Amino acid sequence: MDGCEVQAEEIDLGPTEYDLIVGADGVQSRVREALCLAPGSATRVERFVDTNERQYKTIPFHPSAVAGTPVDLNWGYQNKSLGLGMDALPTKEGEMVGVLLFKPGSDVYETVNALKDGDAAARFFAEAMPPRMTLTLTLTPNP
Repeated sequence: MDGCEVQAEEIDLGPTEYDLIVGADGVQSRVREALCLAPGSATRVERFVDTNERQYKTIPFHPSAVAGTPVDLNWGYQNKSLGLGMDALPTKEGEMVGVLLFKPGSDVYETVNALKDGDAAARFFAEAMPPRMTLTLTLTPNP
């Protein structure tokens, strides 16, 4: 299929030509289920080993505390040198929740886990993600 390359030496998928390849994410993907259960379907599920594991932590943001900050937008940020990404999403309450993504056991993972208070977190984020840290940061411990 044009635009779909499979490295057969790393993954044994059998034939490398298919009529249709569907990437359906999620544990309970309705798309995948419908394709597999359709009468006469030859669709099969192929699961791959996760070689790009990420862990996450959430952090609340309060854009309403900074005049002029839009509260209805999603935004993301990535610091490639640290291996840290973040997506921030609006909530029904008009604030935002940030989802920090990083590889387990990485330096940034250890740094984030070692943050003990709001001041330490504010210093870390001011260096790691300066364009985004004008939002008021509230640190709450993850269980």
